[in-house]
Amino acid sequence: MRKLLLLLLGLLLIALLASIAFTNKSLIIKNDLVSKVQSAYSQNNLAGVQVGIKGEDYGLTRIITLTGSHQIDRDRIIEMAKNIDGVCDVEHKSLTADLIGDLPASVPENFLLSVKKSDTGKVVLSGFVGLKDHKKLIDKAGSIFGSANIENNLKDAKGAPESWFKTAKLGLMMLDSIESGSFDIDGNEFSFDGGVELASQRELLVKALKQGLNSHYVGVLNIEVLEEVPVKEVLKKKELARVTAHFCQTQFETLLAKNKIRFGYDSSDVSPESFSLLKDLIDVMEECPDAKVTIQAYSDSIGSYSFNLKLSEQRAKKVKEYLVKNGVAASKLTAIGRGESNPIADNASEEGREKNRRVEFNIKGIK
Repeated sequence: MRKLLLLLLGLLLIALLASIAFTNKSLIIKNDLVSKVQSAYSQNNLAGVQVGIKGEDYGLTRIITLTGSHQIDRDRIIEMAKNIDGVCDVEHKSLTADLIGDLPASVPENFLLSVKKSDTGKVVLSGFVGLKDHKKLIDKAGSIFGSANIENNLKDAKGAPESWFKTAKLGLMMLDSIESGSFDIDGNEFSFDGGVELASQRELLVKALKQGLNSHYVGVLNIEVLEEVPVKEVLKKKELARVTAHFCQTQFETLLAKNKIRFGYDSSDVSPESFSLLKDLIDVMEECPDAKVTIQAYSDSIGSYSFNLKLSEQRAKKVKEYLVKNGVAASKLTAIGRGESNPIADNASEEGREKNRRVEFNIKGIK
């Protein structure tokens, strides 16, 4: 009887030790899974998401539980957890969505935009866009690629970095020059990816990025030259002109954003201080020999409508005259005075009026 009792006690002890070992192993596995998910979130700056685990049975694959909130897409958070080895499922009922998809103004470095163009011509825009820029961006994309080809997955947010819209517009114009590709604006980094048929196309993209990218941004260009072949086998003359025209338009806008063509007071005479700018504009035209350019002059609202219209017409013609005298073919140029129409600022202030007194260079077919 004593031997039987000792045997039973021995078996009980073995079972207890096995249970402890089993529990410890289960705990190690649970902790390991939680640690892996937390590590993945930490690498992606998702400190706002808390990770737990559901299930005690060693034979069951663990179910990860997520709580808290963060300012990115919920599906991405869940998918990251599901991709961890050993995770069976993700329970996310407590993962709040009150801040997901909205960026606070205090964190502009997390302002994300992704634009992808497929070889079928479809363009998908996703990520975040400033409230005042949303419609402008979609309208611009529609004017370049055709409204029917645009898929709008953008979410409104606050805190867009400086010159964000101009950078997005630059990306759209660059994207139009390749068959398929993408660009991303992540905080203050602009990255562009795609493939081109010719090395000369790649050089145009590099030049457009260097001249068009605002100094607030760092540019990353990942362009692969797929195959170097004679131009006539890849692009007809008109197609090549269309590609280069977009880059020339970007360069016009960049130059005129940094400086402006100035005239004497109530005069159409071009100020000598603008000769250097005009030379730069002529250099751009030489890169687009087949492009036709419309010179449009605008005024502020001071004075009568008829006076402002006449003065703006005279100024546009004077600019054309200067360009022709310096080697630009007159047949490439059209001069138009717009007077006080299409103001870009409030005429109630001197600062606004200064902005409205401007000359624009627009390549026909681009704007």
